[in-house]
Amino acid sequence: MTGPPVSIEGPVTVPLLRVEDLEVVYYTEAGALPALSDVSFEVGRGEIVGVVGESGCGKSTLGAALLRLLPPNGALAGGHVFVEGRDVAGLSRGELRSLRGRTVSMVFQDPLTSLNPTFTIGQQMIAAQRAHARDHESKSELRRRVAEALTRVGIPDAAQRIDSHPHEFSGGMRQRVMIAIALLHEPSLLIADEITSALDVTLEAQILKLLAEINQTHGTAILLISHNLGVIAEVCKRVVVMYAGRTVEEGDVMSIFDDPLHPYTRALLAAVPSREQRGVVLAAIPGRVPSLLALPVGCKFADRCNHARDVCREREPAFLAHGERRIRCFIYDDGLARADRPVATPGTVAP
Repeated sequence: MTGPPVSIEGPVTVPLLRVEDLEVVYYTEAGALPALSDVSFEVGRGEIVGVVGESGCGKSTLGAALLRLLPPNGALAGGHVFVEGRDVAGLSRGELRSLRGRTVSMVFQDPLTSLNPTFTIGQQMIAAQRAHARDHESKSELRRRVAEALTRVGIPDAAQRIDSHPHEFSGGMRQRVMIAIALLHEPSLLIADEITSALDVTLEAQILKLLAEINQTHGTAILLISHNLGVIAEVCKRVVVMYAGRTVEEGDVMSIFDDPLHPYTRALLAAVPSREQRGVVLAAIPGRVPSLLALPVGCKFADRCNHARDVCREREPAFLAHGERRIRCFIYDDGLARADRPVATPGTVAP
């Protein structure tokens, strides 16, 4: 993905984030491995959108790709990522630096790998401000902003905790510090990558409440990446379901949770414990997410799906509109002869 920046002319209705046919490749000794393929979705201003799927489905790669934070062997190989109408692939280093932190911020999964243990929280947050042209402001003013940001995310005695090191905070407090750093410059979009996965249920609830408050009080759009369907249902308006580096279903959270259409989405929801299923053997999806070294031809979920037909193993389904949703499954492909389509009985899931 190279070339000059691409801008979108149009009214204010342009989505804050628009991902079109995104492809990401990792170059290894075994060759070029397609980590993401044909990924498309949007995030509107002030909207909370969830991205869900098993480990290995490409969720974290997607988050990194949106800000061009891929490792050295990773590359954007196709498609587009538009932020406020600008194609991220065409931004210069200076423009990209301005975009990160100011327009779009990211909170990573493990705060201990993001916070430098040798510097205090205040030193790191002051450095983050100076990275965006605040050198003209006094240190006392920058420290005041740090205290405000920490107070905003629920850090008690923020003015005193500024001079504490990361190891002096609990896991939940460290995650709040990371959110405070991400919000320092009032970004329009916050990308949260598995930020509750290492927390207990009490801290998880607190962080989710904090995200909802940030969204409601400041209008910050949030892209919440998680493998936990309960987390997605708690705060998101729409959800994007990913499998093997592809978007397989997208739509309103309540609609998808009440009536999942893609066999993979159905299987994920069937595997979630509930009071209604107490005493019943929990459903499980057979097999595992395919390796990038050996992606199957056709639908990547076919080997784990009890609805698969010959066409599913011959070619990959397109990501098509189906009512108010989009689905990647031949069951809903009206361009395919009905006799050749797989058939899913409502309520059935993969064995």
